[in-house]
Amino acid sequence: METSATVFQRGLVDAQHALNAAFYRSALLTRSEPKEGLNDQETITLLKYQSDFVGRDLLDLGVGAGRTTRILAGLAHN
Repeated sequence: METSATVFQRGLVDAQHALNAAFYRSALLTRSEPKEGLNDQETITLLKYQSDFVGRDLLDLGVGAGRTTRILAGLAHN
């Protein structure tokens, strides 16, 4: 039996999902193809912090098309 808190939480999750789905289908979202390669700032940042992640386990939490993930996967241990 579900508690009222569980029902309420599920309702919030369902509402957020509906809001996200409506936004991503709307004309408000600018659609573009993902850029290939890294931009200058990404390159500078990866070079600056390379000693912190090269050969080490790395968790990449981010948003976007995953352009930096492909680079990091080739440099990190896992």
